[in-house]
Amino acid sequence: MLNTTHNTLKDQTMKTLIFTLLAIFFMSNESVFAQQARQLFQVNANGSADFSSLQEAVDAANPGAVIEVAPGNYTGPVIVRTENLTLLGAGASQTFIQSDDVALVFQNVSTGRVDGFTIRYDGTDPHATVLIIASSITLSNNVITGASLSGVEVRGLGGQSALLNNLIVDNDGSGVFVSSGGMAALAGNTIRHNGQAGQPGIEVVGPAAAVLQKNLIEANGGSGVFIHEGAYVELNENLIVRNGFHGVAALAVDQRSQLVMTDNTILFNEQLGVRMRGEHIEANLHGNVVLGNTVGLLTDNAPHVVYEANIVALNGTDYLGKDPDATESQLNTNLQTNARLTEFNHAVASLQVASEDTGVLFSNTTHIHYLQTIYLVSGELLQSIGLIDDAKTFYEAVINSDPNTAMAEIASQYIDN
Repeated sequence: MLNTTHNTLKDQTMKTLIFTLLAIFFMSNESVFAQQARQLFQVNANGSADFSSLQEAVDAANPGAVIEVAPGNYTGPVIVRTENLTLLGAGASQTFIQSDDVALVFQNVSTGRVDGFTIRYDGTDPHATVLIIASSITLSNNVITGASLSGVEVRGLGGQSALLNNLIVDNDGSGVFVSSGGMAALAGNTIRHNGQAGQPGIEVVGPAAAVLQKNLIEANGGSGVFIHEGAYVELNENLIVRNGFHGVAALAVDQRSQLVMTDNTILFNEQLGVRMRGEHIEANLHGNVVLGNTVGLLTDNAPHVVYEANIVALNGTDYLGKDPDATESQLNTNLQTNARLTEFNHAVASLQVASEDTGVLFSNTTHIHYLQTIYLVSGELLQSIGLIDDAKTFYEAVINSDPNTAMAEIASQYIDN
């Protein structure tokens, strides 16, 4: 039964990028959809519109209605059980929903959208700010903050929610929590300063699935992304930086979990850039750059991990790529696999490594070329995201001095800014 549920989630997750694109299409054609809606309600807290209460407007709306909300403060909780409602705020800097309970709840709703609000929990009991239960909801261009638990919680089978271009910030628990059959696609969000007691920016607890694309996951108290037993997660082109524990952590000791990481940048996390633990983790890491962490990569009794064309460099320690019982040959093989840089056009020399099953280390000459390549690519990456002014100057400084000292200086400047 467990394997069946996991496989179903995996198959459904393949579709999440599709529904994310559909959500973006919906956003870009807002006026057309609004014109076709059966109802248009306006809400203004000063009493000058159809409703002064957002909940009253939601309760009066038929499926397909659009509710336009004027600038002002609106009291939650707002509970939505009507299909295909669109709630349009006047912008997150002007339109506020706040509550001492869960501020916004969707339950068993096949589709809906919320755009342009600051949504805040301001109570003391343990609650999320936004709770999505067995629903397919698009949250876009919102600020979500203040939760004593998670900023956004997605759970329950049957829903596929999309979080697009939100700022999810200053929640006591994780920024986003996906569990109990929930599915979520996250694109273009900033997930920052959540979980200051040690919770992650994004947490996925199986059976559940998530796809993360081009998010900034920064300065959360725990790991940037934490993947538990029985989850399926894809990470694509995210910047995961300066989190209080690991950049990405995956745990699968008892149940199968799957992780695909492609072209992510993982910088300056307090502990590990990437940690994978457990014999049931199945992971594929391709084209990721892991720089400036205390340790770059640790695999702990995780034999089902495939590495391709990653750069793991300029960390305090780059690799602890073995479990305690691994042989020297196994460690060498892991290093070689990570050192494939043939995908990068920036390579200053072709890196020739031994066959994976030989366990032979690089020659000294090849190793020097490898280091030159990763320093060059690392400098261009750091310049592209604005952490240094000139990649060539960085490259020369690293080659002619202590690489860890150079990275520590950059990390210090990043934190100061």
